[in-house]
Amino acid sequence: SAAGPGTASSFVPITPCRLADTRPAPDNVGTRIAPIAAGESFVAQVTGTNGNCTIPTTATGVSMNITAIAPTAASFLTVWPTDQTRPLTANLNWSAGQAPTPNAVTATLSATGSISLYNLSGTVEVTIDIVGYYQPATGGPAGPAGPRGARQTIQQVLTVAAVGGDYTSVGAAVAAASDASAAKPYLIRIAPGTYTETATINLGGWIDLEGAGQTLTVLRCACNDDAELGPTSGVIRITGSHRPTSLRLLSIRNTTTGGQVSAIGVDVSGDATARLDQLLVVANAGPDGFSGGIVVQQAEADIRDVLVFVGFEADTPQAFGILSVDGLLHLDGAQVVAAAQNTGGSTFAVGVGASGGTATIVDTTALAEALGSVGHAAGLSFTSGAIADVRGGDVTVLGTTTAKGISGDSAATVTIDSVDIVAGISVIPAAASSGISSQGGATVSARNSTITALTASVVSNGGTVRVADSVISGPSNGPVTCTNTFTPALADATCP
Repeated sequence: SAAGPGTASSFVPITPCRLADTRPAPDNVGTRIAPIAAGESFVAQVTGTNGNCTIPTTATGVSMNITAIAPTAASFLTVWPTDQTRPLTANLNWSAGQAPTPNAVTATLSATGSISLYNLSGTVEVTIDIVGYYQPATGGPAGPAGPRGARQTIQQVLTVAAVGGDYTSVGAAVAAASDASAAKPYLIRIAPGTYTETATINLGGWIDLEGAGQTLTVLRCACNDDAELGPTSGVIRITGSHRPTSLRLLSIRNTTTGGQVSAIGVDVSGDATARLDQLLVVANAGPDGFSGGIVVQQAEADIRDVLVFVGFEADTPQAFGILSVDGLLHLDGAQVVAAAQNTGGSTFAVGVGASGGTATIVDTTALAEALGSVGHAAGLSFTSGAIADVRGGDVTVLGTTTAKGISGDSAATVTIDSVDIVAGISVIPAAASSGISSQGGATVSARNSTITALTASVVSNGGTVRVADSVISGPSNGPVTCTNTFTPALADATCP
């Protein structure tokens, strides 16, 4: 909601009407026929007859659906009463070129019956549809007392902003919430801007972090640890929570560039439970280290709609986009890129990996690239008895020595459905590339998928592979069971 000074009011629902549509004819409604520019505040008169709406002059607020259309840059919209100071909040967030994005907004009106809409970046068209308004409440006789409601726990809210917040750094806000508990949880809201932290932000439970958007609120730290996956490796470390700790609408960047160190974006460990939503995570460890975007160690993580880039801002020999070690991982709608580069040395890159534990991966795009004199890459890798379910999405992998699209090893069990897999390209021809690979007693089953590799589409070397109802491009090696498989030309594809 976008609020001003409080007034006791009652809600009056109406047949929805369009107050404004900034697009040109024939869509235009109201007096404005132009998108809202970067840094511009558009004033919309609400009371009276405006657009297709007639709202009484006694109205104190309105309930609306506001839709952002054709944005040219990642940005946000803030709505507030015109005669008040613009708040440091966002009512609607979007990325460049995003499909029309609606959101419900309740706003107090100014003394003259208007609201203001502020756009941070680029240009954006908006529509404003009113579904009801508020008018001053009239008091009646007091009714009988109702039953006592259930007790609710209200989060304590702290704000972080360069100017006007409770704190200017996230670390300081987390330190101030040291009394967080089940009875006193905290929400730390972080305004748009870039915040450079000097040490790992430790969230021990009962503290959630919320930014203004994946590219709008940026947390930076050159955090690292001499020990691989050590406790000071991450920009944010979540441990020991007894309920899901939430990170959302943030950009998290580990800016480490040198040394034989471990550098991670987000570290979830110590039996923690985390919900990571709409994050942009970037991590680099330098030419002698280990880089990880998101690492889940003996913990549980529900990760949705994240972008992860590892190893792009500095050469690094080991790059893991997302890694789970004996954890419970749920990944949905992610885009993960891991690039390991080490001129004259060995490299190892994995898009998403699980060693032990369970992993559910849905509609995820994974790209792994390992370049060097010896380069091993895997798009999705499952080992040490991991149980994995992969549904939808696509996997692309490049490596100078080996390139494995989806790999099962060491008694892992992997189920694949409706995934497009490409391993190796002619420009970077790996010595051995495979779309699906099984070894070490692993079992891999795939169906409704497209599997392409330069060397062998499917490889079984001491493991079990079953492929059904899929398109296979390239030969298969080892004992592989194929049912109803075809070449790209729709000829029958046979397996040895």
